[in-house]
Amino acid sequence: MPKIAAIDIGSNAIRMAVAEVSAAGLPQNLKHYREPVRMGADVFTVGRVGRETLGAALAALNKYQAIMKAEGVLNFRAVATEALRRADNCSEVLQTIELETGLKVEIISPQTEAELVLNALSQKIDLTGKNVLHLELGGGSLELSTVLNGALAASQSFELGAIRLLQNIKTTDKDQGLSDISKLAGPALEWLNGAQKDHQPDILIGTGGSLELLADLAVQITGSGKKNLLHRGSLERIVDSLIPLNLKQRMDRFNLKPDRADVALPAALLLLVLIGRTELAEIQVPRVGLKEGLLMAIAQSLKTGNSNDG
Repeated sequence: MPKIAAIDIGSNAIRMAVAEVSAAGLPQNLKHYREPVRMGADVFTVGRVGRETLGAALAALNKYQAIMKAEGVLNFRAVATEALRRADNCSEVLQTIELETGLKVEIISPQTEAELVLNALSQKIDLTGKNVLHLELGGGSLELSTVLNGALAASQSFELGAIRLLQNIKTTDKDQGLSDISKLAGPALEWLNGAQKDHQPDILIGTGGSLELLADLAVQITGSGKKNLLHRGSLERIVDSLIPLNLKQRMDRFNLKPDRADVALPAALLLLVLIGRTELAEIQVPRVGLKEGLLMAIAQSLKTGNSNDG
């Protein structure tokens, strides 16, 4: 079976998934990799990717190149999202990556990102006949989309990623944090209100590393529940559990890495604000996202004969 790979250069981490393509033309037997290179930390403060961060990104991508070679990957696609979209030195970074690693990285638009994620969701959840409100929470941005009967109806990106929130809100007081986020999220909440007037959602679906992290924390903190569901009450419990703790205490108590322990709280606060504007009590967390959508696109292109060798 041919092997394919997808690389996602995000704001909080660089991720890769390697898969085999089944006889039916679908990705299977996925292997996941994650390197905590925080591209957004530089971009969202000084507007460009710094030398140290670029060095870490090159090391991660060279590691992924070696893995792809060892796995015998025939086709791959590498994309970058919000952090590199916003970086003043984006072109220079892309040139350096290609020169140093051999990887040609494409910057994808929020619309393309939403379409790719929906492609992955459609394989995981039957969206037929449903009105879906989908939120993709990354390190750099929040993408809100409405999906009607399996088709993307509308989508909008907002500068509300977990790293940006970490830099702009107070996370030592719950009420103050919720107030700060509500102000920052004003445009997103207006969009949400308008979307619900047009099509009242049947289900709320959340994707992105922060959603998966919070779903795991919900099970850990409440001692019950499923890792593919995140209830409003669980989000309250997560916030109440994290607020009194410093970063090291969060890491120790919940076995979290530093780049997960710091973004968990702002992400949970944002989700509380967003879900509070809906009539829904839970978020489905299917644990697929951009990488899986990219793999689906590569597999489809192989099936139709329109692919380019990585």
